[in-house]
Amino acid sequence: MTLIICDVFLNYDFLVLCKKKRKKMFGILFNTIYFIMLFRHKEHDVKPNTTLLMWIDKKICFGYLPNELLQKIKNPLFDVTLCFFYLFHFIIPITYTCYFYCQNQLQLFLLLWGMTNLQAYCIQKIIPTSPPWYNNNDLNHKEGDLKRIDELIGQPLFYSIYKDNNLTYGALPSLHVAWVMCFVLLNGFNVWSTAHLFCISLAAIYFQHHYLIDVLLGILIPYLSYEIIKI
Repeated sequence: MTLIICDVFLNYDFLVLCKKKRKKMFGILFNTIYFIMLFRHKEHDVKPNTTLLMWIDKKICFGYLPNELLQKIKNPLFDVTLCFFYLFHFIIPITYTCYFYCQNQLQLFLLLWGMTNLQAYCIQKIIPTSPPWYNNNDLNHKEGDLKRIDELIGQPLFYSIYKDNNLTYGALPSLHVAWVMCFVLLNGFNVWSTAHLFCISLAAIYFQHHYLIDVLLGILIPYLSYEIIKI
């Protein structure tokens, strides 16, 4: 009897270990595929849909565009505060990987992040959509209204980051929001996580990088992916 019980527990531990390894393997695979496709992505002959996202936003917001409403409250204090959340986006892969490794959730994070990235890229590839700054005919500034930060500090910081961006027509969904949502789902809706999600969502619309629907889908995709992983 004791041997049977030990065998059951040993087999259970083995299955749990295999499951964790599969999550890590698929997570690394999904992210590798995503980044390869992203770096190989070309938009020379792409014709983006310039009206779909605005139409959806107006339907959601009773005829208003949130990105235009936020332009009425723009000021240097908001600019400086919200730009830090955009800068943090570029160190998220390293930061979150280290954090979830310490939390013993690395396998789950890699899988969730990979699924989110692949789904987002497929949507961006199938339905190329232009961001607000593009529709505002500000074609020389892919950084959108982050150009105000460059003007404030006297250095082309965000211009240099975005000028060679090869995914101009990938407004839907917002990966800035989606990556933070991955963190929120695994870390819980505490004060920091919720504040981070709110601020990056606000910044994405405020700086004319995304419409409201981009933000909402950026929240929905990780959530659905997380629910699938739990099955």
